[in-house]
Amino acid sequence: MSVKEYKRFIQEYANWNREKPLEFDYPAPTYKNRWMRMMILTGSEDDFDFFIFRDVSAEKQYQTQLEDQLLQAEEASQSKTTFLSRMSHEIRTPINGIIGMLSLAHGKVAKESEVDGYLDKAEKMSGHLISLVNDILDMSRIEAGKIELENKPFDLFAFADKLRNMFQTTVEAKGVEFHMELLDFDQHFFVGDEFRLSQVIANFLSNAVK
Repeated sequence: MSVKEYKRFIQEYANWNREKPLEFDYPAPTYKNRWMRMMILTGSEDDFDFFIFRDVSAEKQYQTQLEDQLLQAEEASQSKTTFLSRMSHEIRTPINGIIGMLSLAHGKVAKESEVDGYLDKAEKMSGHLISLVNDILDMSRIEAGKIELENKPFDLFAFADKLRNMFQTTVEAKGVEFHMELLDFDQHFFVGDEFRLSQVIANFLSNAVK
């Protein structure tokens, strides 16, 4: 036992409450990669202690392997998170450009025309796609511990209209009636994270449509 380990043992032995056995692991000084475990038990008269020594090298080696595997898993998870975050940003940029072009094209086409209907559906699908990309980005932020909720005022009734416009056509295309009602709400404006709330409800609605 090295001087450093000996001092650590003396400190733990002095602070031992004697209610349960004291275990102390230390590297064997004369053997490479060998570990010993000293277990101390109180004697029946409390005037002496039993010292039991056991070779725990195999346990220490297994523990080291598990720690190495955990470190590799954490590094792999961090790499995945970084990749998802980077790809989400890269994908979101062209999608926003597509949405902008669709919006401009929408303004050049006569209302209620067949092309206008196609553009409208393309805009809605693009909006849904950007929300999926945002979900991926949020997941990477959650894993990195960087997710933050906003506290901003938003109109709950306008929020409901957005959800209805997003899903009504898709739902009714399946021959299912779609109705949205806000019951027992006297106020229009609330404080919260409108975007996160829309993600949660949109996920429920998407699953229901499926």
